[in-house]
Amino acid sequence: MQKKWRFLIEAAVAAIVVFLAVQAYLMAQGMLLTRSYAPDLIEQYAQAEALSNTVQIASWASPSSWFFYAIGPVIGGVMYYGIRYTIWQAYGKK
Repeated sequence: MQKKWRFLIEAAVAAIVVFLAVQAYLMAQGMLLTRSYAPDLIEQYAQAEALSNTVQIASWASPSSWFFYAIGPVIGGVMYYGIRYTIWQAYGKK
């Protein structure tokens, strides 16, 4: 396998791993916020939006925000590939 293809596969895997790690962190953070939420009943009747401002439950984003959400791993993969290929060109090419 050529080095360029190997670097491309590494870049894709690295971008996916970072993306999944960020998603796992966000899910764990939301789960812990939801689990540790203990409302005071009298105060909650006065202010009904305490938890909904902190944790979004079943929210849906617009298609344009999905584009920006998905472009992050692509940019990360391109950056990884560029750095890895540049280092290979500068130091490791035989």
